Amino acid sequence: MSDSHLHPPVHPLATAAIGNHREALAPEIYEAFERFSRTVFKAGALPEKTK
Repeated sequence: MSDSHLHPPVHPLATAAIGNHREALAPEIYEAFERFSRTVFKAGALPEKTK
């Protein structure tokens, strides 16, 4: 039997509200992360094993 139900998550679940708040607090950093994600996860950018 798993005890995972006894331990609360370390981080909150990702929601649109959290994303919007993060973007409002640091728009340049948010956009840099979005740009990075789009580049790295583009088809062929990295081998599937790396992703």
